[in-house]
Amino acid sequence: MCGHIDMSVELGGVVKRRAGRVVEFMNGSRVTVLPKDFSGEAGSNHTLSLWDELWGYKSEGDRRFYEELTPVPTKRCSIRFITTYAGFEGESGLLEDLYYQVFEKDKETVKAGVTRPLGGDFPAYAKGDLFMYWDHERRMSWQQNEEYYASQKRDLRLTNYLRLHENRWVSSETGLFDMEEWDRCVDAGHRPPLPGKGVYLYVGVDASVKRDRSAVVSVYRDGEVLKLGPKRFWQPSGESPMDLEETMEGYLEWLMQRYTVINVKYDPYQFHRSAVTLRKKGLPMEEFPQTGGNLTEMGQNLHDLVKYGNIVFYE
Repeated sequence: MCGHIDMSVELGGVVKRRAGRVVEFMNGSRVTVLPKDFSGEAGSNHTLSLWDELWGYKSEGDRRFYEELTPVPTKRCSIRFITTYAGFEGESGLLEDLYYQVFEKDKETVKAGVTRPLGGDFPAYAKGDLFMYWDHERRMSWQQNEEYYASQKRDLRLTNYLRLHENRWVSSETGLFDMEEWDRCVDAGHRPPLPGKGVYLYVGVDASVKRDRSAVVSVYRDGEVLKLGPKRFWQPSGESPMDLEETMEGYLEWLMQRYTVINVKYDPYQFHRSAVTLRKKGLPMEEFPQTGGNLTEMGQNLHDLVKYGNIVFYE
């Protein structure tokens, strides 16, 4: 705090005294940084309290500290000012309680009785003594660097990108899909297409020899949407490891013989030898290493397909 004062011409001229965490100004105002100790702040007679990253206030002690510094009714304009990202569903309870004063549980619908004091096109809301500006768009001048946000999409996990840069609530357990949106993409009447060279498949491969589930999954275009095509899964174990040649390689050759395979994307970690063999047999193999950037791009793409209903599943 003192460093900011030293760099400010305006503040430097109005400071009366600085001592540790306390700064006193010529007009009698005093600013102090408080430890998170609710019992030590009982009876505070403050005009303004500033709160940063309220999503991280998760414990009972945090909530008591917040409540102890409630606005003082005998002050003419005693307020709390909060700046924060969105938090984690079911964890950031204090912030969720404030958020749900304005929004319904779907996190999109504005509750009855909430007003829009700056107009319906601007995401500012008021209810009683609460004023909230909650935005998902990059409106500020410092938020216009597209290269930065593209790099963040590559480098961050999808849930972190959504929370940090789109101010979206996420779950620490799932966090990728809204299951209602997912269910809307499921068509119980949809079936994989019958073999035919007029069906163009885009195939993804994830191979594991001894532990994780292995999969070959395909999609194809039908008008403006993607649809889930033929797929197959295998569950190896330490006692019964995968025979890649007899399972995944054989299935990919079967797909190539019966459909038009546009490409097969794979992580080379455990599938390099198989990919070399299949490429020699004419399959269009494309490396897609499971790097953080690739996984973020893949997750974001699937998230958007589901969110906007541009993909159809049959189960």
